[in-house]
Amino acid sequence: FATLVSLANLGQNVGTIVGAGLFTIFALVTNSFYLIFFFVSVFCAVSLLASYLIFRKIDPSDYELRS
Repeated sequence: FATLVSLANLGQNVGTIVGAGLFTIFALVTNSFYLIFFFVSVFCAVSLLASYLIFRKIDPSDYELRS
């Protein structure tokens, strides 16, 4: 269980770093706030979708607490 939580936190941190890098690149390329916001939002949505799909593939017996 602790390993799963650690991997989830790692994924969130990597996603944050990549998102910040994307924001920096788009800020250097364009001055349009809304375009930058759109691309960062799309990246965040894709990251959350990937995280959800990966989590759904994990067997529930691996992360549910047993009584």
